[in-house]
Amino acid sequence: LQLLQDGNHLFREMNQQTNELLGPLTFNTTIIHGGQQVNSIPDKAIAEVNIRTIPESNNAEVTKELKRLVAIQKEDGAQIDMDVYMSQPSRAVQGDSKLADLAAELGKQASGKELKRGGIAPVTDASNLLAGKPQDFPFIIFGPGNNTPHQVNESVPKKMYLQFCDLYQQVFEHYLTD
Repeated sequence: LQLLQDGNHLFREMNQQTNELLGPLTFNTTIIHGGQQVNSIPDKAIAEVNIRTIPESNNAEVTKELKRLVAIQKEDGAQIDMDVYMSQPSRAVQGDSKLADLAAELGKQASGKELKRGGIAPVTDASNLLAGKPQDFPFIIFGPGNNTPHQVNESVPKKMYLQFCDLYQQVFEHYLTD
C-alpha cells in the first residue's frame, strides 16, 4: 500500500505539468486483489494501476519513477515486483485538418449540435497508428458515445450506433472525393 500511496502522491505532484489537449498525467489504482478469506493473512497482494501519460511526462519517465519507488520499498524489506504489461505513448495531431473539419460539419448536420473538438487521454489505437506520422497527419477519433464510458452501465444507444454507420460512409465519400 505504501508504494501506491507514494506513487499517487508523486504523480499528483507531477500534475503541475499539463498538456493543452490532454490535461494532466493521471495515476489511478483501479484493481486490488488479495487474500482468500477475512480471517487469514494473504500470502500476496496484486495491484493494477492505470497511468495516462502526457508528452510532458512520458512513459519512460513514469516507469523510471515507479522503479525508483519499488527499489525504495525493497530496501525497506518489502517483497515487491513491478510488471509493465502495456505502455502506449500519448500522441498528438493538429486539430485543424480537412478530415476533422468534415467530420465536425457532418456530425453537426446529423445531430443538430456543435461537436466538441479536442484531445482525449485514454489509450486508443492512435498510439500505434500515429507512430512516425507527422503532426499534420489527418487523424480523428470520431464515434458514438455518451456519459457512460468505463462505467458499469457503459452503453451506446442502437439508434446512435446506426446513425454513425451512415455518418462514416458520408465522411469517407466526401473526404475521398474532394
